[in-house]
Amino acid sequence: MTPNQNPGLILSELTLEMVPHQPAVYAIFSDGETGTTNKRCRFVGYTEDLWAAVLHHFQPSEPIVPLRYFMLSSKLKYLRFELVPEAEKNTIFNRTQRWMEEFNMISQSQEKEEAAQFSFS
Repeated sequence: MTPNQNPGLILSELTLEMVPHQPAVYAIFSDGETGTTNKRCRFVGYTEDLWAAVLHHFQPSEPIVPLRYFMLSSKLKYLRFELVPEAEKNTIFNRTQRWMEEFNMISQSQEKEEAAQFSFS
């Protein structure tokens, strides 16, 4: 892990202040199967302002519908990020692709199947 990489932060309104306003490759995770410590990768992306991007994912206007349902649910959400100041577009693309593979990001069809299970209490 590099000094610019965060191993994981539980996302909530209270922890949002710990998210930097900097360019980053980031991933959003949920808990894995019951009884395991594995996390499930729900989103991987790049942003010029990590704080603003994370805040946007919590809004009802989030365009990725299954992600919106997850982010607005009562499920635990985890954030992992790597700051990438002054990175070239090719470098950012490669890191994003590597994270998608490394974290075994769930497919949109899996995401849609699970969206109906979220509670909004």
